[in-house]
Amino acid sequence: MSYGYFKLDNESRAYFLTKIPQIQDPLLRGAAWMALFEDCLHQRVTPAVLLEAILKALPTEQEPLNRQQLLSYLQTLYWRFSSDTVRADLAPRVEELLWHLLEKADNGGARTAYYNAYESMAISEAGVNRLRVIWEGKVAVPGLPLSEAQHLDLACELAIRLPAEAVTILDQETTNLKIQTGNGGLPSSVRPCPPKKWFAIPFSNAPGPCQSLH
Repeated sequence: MSYGYFKLDNESRAYFLTKIPQIQDPLLRGAAWMALFEDCLHQRVTPAVLLEAILKALPTEQEPLNRQQLLSYLQTLYWRFSSDTVRADLAPRVEELLWHLLEKADNGGARTAYYNAYESMAISEAGVNRLRVIWEGKVAVPGLPLSEAQHLDLACELAIRLPAEAVTILDQETTNLKIQTGNGGLPSSVRPCPPKKWFAIPFSNAPGPCQSLH
């Protein structure tokens, strides 16, 4: 498979940024999003503009592959190309949208996609609190029972966001899993969390070729 960058002209770029949801062919929609993301990587469209277009398009995208593509781009723009300040400002809006879409989703695949994105991106106090009560079993994810592997992933995400409680969270999760299996070991389907010492490392920006949001 070959790869090439096809630079968009200004008119096409402006059209795609506002009109992709109106394109009927899902393959063409996916190709248009890919072209925009490539333009972002080549600094021809800012991350802020592309991120805004994705947030507006997500509620209308019903094709699973395109939905996952948009969620992947959203997470990349959010984590790699946003400053800490911008990310903190974006978080409540992003979290609210993803949870709303999760609640509205009519199939397990969509719910899983939105939940995974929410778990990855939730950093506001309200968002982290929601993740915590899900982990504690006080609140269920609508229509999506979490597997053992997903529950462990959630514990890892919480440990990163709550470094002062990381060791306690991971120890409790390990205990819970051992109780569930009844044999003192972790289920074969569950991959272990990274070493606990990793959770003392704070969030950091990872700048890339695309301009950071300011």
